[in-house]
Amino acid sequence: MRAGSVQSLARHAAGVWNGASSLLLPWAAQERSATSPRSRLTARYIAPRESPGSSVDAPFLAVFREEKATPRRPTLATVTDQLATVVAWLRDARRVLVFTGAGISTESGIPDFRGPNGLWTKVDPSRFTLQNFVADSEVRRESWQNRLHSTLEEARPNAGHRAVAELGQLGKVGTVVTQNIDGLHQLAGSRDVIELHGTTREAACLSCRRRLPIASVLDRVREGDVDPHCEICGGLLKTATISFGQALIEADLIRAHAEASACDLCLAAGSTLSVWPAAGVPLEARRSGARLVIVNDGDTELDEAASTVIRGRTGEVLPALVAGLSGAQV
Repeated sequence: MRAGSVQSLARHAAGVWNGASSLLLPWAAQERSATSPRSRLTARYIAPRESPGSSVDAPFLAVFREEKATPRRPTLATVTDQLATVVAWLRDARRVLVFTGAGISTESGIPDFRGPNGLWTKVDPSRFTLQNFVADSEVRRESWQNRLHSTLEEARPNAGHRAVAELGQLGKVGTVVTQNIDGLHQLAGSRDVIELHGTTREAACLSCRRRLPIASVLDRVREGDVDPHCEICGGLLKTATISFGQALIEADLIRAHAEASACDLCLAAGSTLSVWPAAGVPLEARRSGARLVIVNDGDTELDEAASTVIRGRTGEVLPALVAGLSGAQV
């Protein structure tokens, strides 16, 4: 893809994100209105998490379809050829960024969001927006009961998580950027993990931003405190995940984009790349000249921007890449 086309795509995405600014928390909106270089970067990339149905497929694909009118690289013939090619790219790469989504954790028994058996087939996401959480004590009580009875802590890393950690041990991957909230990358051994959508393993005060272990808050819920508040400032406590309508953490997203700008290969695994602004991270890598390798069971919104797309389960493809780097036959 020509650099100009990718830049125009990024500019359009920035416009979509900025158009949602009315949903930002007040402190985030104030930071976005500042004039410092850091705040200008924030204004481009910090916006509320997009909800299901607010997809930006059409404008993205329009740009990619226009690009398809020009000659494109030949498609790699087989998965074996693709694996061998990506292994060679990994060997040549000096700085690799891994970006992961829900698909890498489904093999650990954690459902994705948009699949046939995904979370949104069982729960109405519009009920659990940040705005509803703040305004409605019943939503808060229901949220804490859902968290109390969640089985996330029982999940364990699978072969895909372990392969990402091994890529780090081989000196190829420094940073992992994930949309997942389950902490399985860290349990598998990855050291530098940016959790763009937060974590279920902590709680956060929406007023003073204090973080505390989720276990301590769940103990209070078990003991009858069905709507726990911060013991320091009295603010609302919430699981430290990013809800729809809630701004992503500024420092996390800025660092993720800095890593994307600096890498020479981005490996996006287990994500449909349809939730923004998180999906802008691999796009930023591509825009900055890096190769983009997508590994996913189904189509993604950035397939046509990728250097290659491998259709398959992350728990099979990622270990094969590690085996290739380690000298085993791919």
